[in-house]
Amino acid sequence: YMLTFNKVIGRTFSSFINGKFYPIGSFRSNTQRKKLKIKKFDLCYISSWADIENNHKLYQQITWSRFNKSQTDLLKNLISYAEKYNKKLYVYGKKKEKNLAEKEKNYYKAILGGKNWKFIPSDKSKSYEYIDLAKIVVTLNSTLGYESFVRGNKTIFFSTRPVHTSLESLRFGWPANFSKKGFFWTNDPSFNACEKIIRELSTLSDKKWKKIVTKYSKVLMFKDNGNKKFKNICDL
Repeated sequence: YMLTFNKVIGRTFSSFINGKFYPIGSFRSNTQRKKLKIKKFDLCYISSWADIENNHKLYQQITWSRFNKSQTDLLKNLISYAEKYNKKLYVYGKKKEKNLAEKEKNYYKAILGGKNWKFIPSDKSKSYEYIDLAKIVVTLNSTLGYESFVRGNKTIFFSTRPVHTSLESLRFGWPANFSKKGFFWTNDPSFNACEKIIRELSTLSDKKWKKIVTKYSKVLMFKDNGNKKFKNICDL
């Protein structure tokens, strides 16, 4: 049995693993219902930081510095947007270990400076609570970003990392084939593209956004509150 985020990933696994696949979405996210609260974070960026040396080679000529440039550029765009429109940027950390969390915070401080943003240390027990409180969630390609989307939060994906076969799974919506740009995702790293997509999503009505989530959720990530499908498979 293969319990997958969606049907497309299930079919991909089935190409080299014998068995049946069942798209159930995120097991962990399904266990935590979204609480209706007033949104208090203007922008929430989901960290993709890692404690890796800049010259470390991920693949052939792709160093961590080159790979991580997508994140650095995006952060500069986000803080510029926050300053331009009098918003506050929140960065939700990735590392929970105290020493790493401090290094992660310093990494962001070096890029973002000291104003218009706040670092939120990683806390797995509160991850969904934090993203559910955000008016706009921004990510490169994190799993939490997909979970945010299917939970109904306005979520933007910046698929701007180096394109290479070995890194193909980092492409938006992989292994499904999406266009390079869409209403809530883009491969354009420029500030103009960042500004445009955030403004469009910010002004979109909740009703229209809900229709978008319904349209794309089965391709990106199923939503099954309470994990009913899983319980049925296990005959619980």
